[in-house]
Amino acid sequence: MKILPFAKVSLLLTCLTAFTFAGSIDDLLQKAANARKAFRDLEAVSYYKQILLIDSNNLQALWNTSFVYQRAGWLEQNREVKKQLYTHALEYANKTFARHPATYEANIVMAGGIARMSEFLSAKERVQAAWDIKKYAEVALQLKPANHEVWYLLGWWNFEISKATWLERSLASLFFGGLPGGTSFQKGIQCMEKANELNPGSIVYMYDLATFYERTGNSSAATHWVKEALAIPPVAPEDFLYKGKCERLLSRLNS
Repeated sequence: MKILPFAKVSLLLTCLTAFTFAGSIDDLLQKAANARKAFRDLEAVSYYKQILLIDSNNLQALWNTSFVYQRAGWLEQNREVKKQLYTHALEYANKTFARHPATYEANIVMAGGIARMSEFLSAKERVQAAWDIKKYAEVALQLKPANHEVWYLLGWWNFEISKATWLERSLASLFFGGLPGGTSFQKGIQCMEKANELNPGSIVYMYDLATFYERTGNSSAATHWVKEALAIPPVAPEDFLYKGKCERLLSRLNS
């Protein structure tokens, strides 16, 4: 029986281990993808976390964990649970950015994670968040200008900045030299229209665009978009949630 030199044995074991882990990661990524397709978000997170035990730098597992926590928090009705989910989302967003700062994925989950968490922040913290969201979203847009998610985020960002309170504007001037410039309700509408163009058929996007138009007094455009949304059969959990919102919005527009 021939005995392999120690160096060759070590190399062989390394290759076999890498092959085994690679296979495991591919299998877990597929399971996570299947769970996501079935809208079992937290099950998907469990698969992503198993991947991170194998490879703590895995980009797909890192950013998807943050993204899925953001989505779960968005759909959660209990405010305390929502905050916990958003906290986890931001934790994994920071991990993603620390390891892969030059990627679209890292920047979009940073921008999205901060945006989601902003409802739990103080007025001063929200002003800082506005600048941080702008920073990460602009990088994401440069990296993937045809991605609907970043346009959707920028739509909401412009809209929220444009309706900032007097206190938020005062704090922005005092501590940050003001809020980011160049924002407007109209720019928010333009970004949201772009998101709808890139991702047609989204009940959520159509509803949000309708609310933007309602806020600016364009009831005709708001009615058009909410009717478009109501014509689409719901599939995802958020579709059913937003169908109800669409019906209430249409009733309000017709009153």
